[in-house]
Amino acid sequence: MSLTEQLARPVSAVEGFFDRLKLGYKWRFDRWSHLRILPFKSHGTCDTLYLYGRVLDDKPVPPPDGNERFWTNAARIVRRIETDEVPGARIRLRFRDQTLEAETGEDGFFEVEIQPQEPLDPDRIWHEIEINLLAPEPDEPVRATGEVEVPPPDAEFAVVSDMDDTVIRTGASSRLQMARTVLLNNAHTRIPFEGVGASTACFRTSSRCTTFPPGRSF
Repeated sequence: MSLTEQLARPVSAVEGFFDRLKLGYKWRFDRWSHLRILPFKSHGTCDTLYLYGRVLDDKPVPPPDGNERFWTNAARIVRRIETDEVPGARIRLRFRDQTLEAETGEDGFFEVEIQPQEPLDPDRIWHEIEINLLAPEPDEPVRATGEVEVPPPDAEFAVVSDMDDTVIRTGASSRLQMARTVLLNNAHTRIPFEGVGASTACFRTSSRCTTFPPGRSF
């Protein structure tokens, strides 16, 4: 085990202790600040729709407009990483006339599979699922709409790729360069490789990494 890993373990344990303490206080005294559902743009087939997402208790990070200072980008990256997740939250999902309930796991994530009772419209790629928060019981309704992408029947192949130095110039071989790219830039200032935009009509990330908003990026 490296020195970094040895130092990270006690730090992670302390962080976990305080997170559990804060979460227990919120559940016991109903002291929630900004409950929200964050569905990820997900995928599916004609037989099964898969939907992923999180339940959080914090304000969403505003989208970039391309004019942010580097310290603003860094602060927003930290906010995306340091989320206040809500494990044990209960949600209700509705797709057409079907409803089901789910509960978030330890890090506030939920994963749901829905088998449509009626055939999907083959001319539609994106299918919407309504989500409502049941517990913690909010003062005002907390809702969101999940989107599931189902490829058309005539789709023949998909391109699966990572991001670093494949789509975006990140300098992954240099930790310093990669940190600068990730921390000090945003979706408007990160530089893609030439031709990526023209050859890729849609890019979807299903990664649980919170430094990038999940879903279609361009």
